Amino acid sequence: MENPTKKKSWFARFWWVLILAACLLLTMTAVCVVGTGAAGVFGIFGLMKSNPAYQDSLAAVQADSRAQQLLGTPIEAGWLVNGSISETPASGTADISYSVSGPKGSGTVYVTARKMEGEWVITKLTLVMDGTNHRLVIIGGE
Repeated sequence: MENPTKKKSWFARFWWVLILAACLLLTMTAVCVVGTGAAGVFGIFGLMKSNPAYQDSLAAVQADSRAQQLLGTPIEAGWLVNGSISETPASGTADISYSVSGPKGSGTVYVTARKMEGEWVITKLTLVMDGTNHRLVIIGGE
């Protein structure tokens, strides 16, 4: 007497394919979400770094002989910019900070700027050295 074997269903034979497909889908989704988030973050920092308030302030710090004495040369900016920039074609405000470093040390630059009649003007620019209370006012009074 023959023992007929019952044929397994497709799911019973290939369940591992569904698990693999689900894992791949979750991994691809996670990569897309992280990639989109990273692109957004770097895009925002790129926009802030392209603003004249940032660029002019960094140029002023790099050109200041007192900052050069404290930090050494070359003075390089970090990649992270904190704060806010708000502008229209004719006016705007910027209140930002970012790190700088040189061969002798590092610090944080604090910038306050206004855009008036289409031109950015830095109203206050201060370098605070890391690990100390030393403040170097480059533009603006205390």
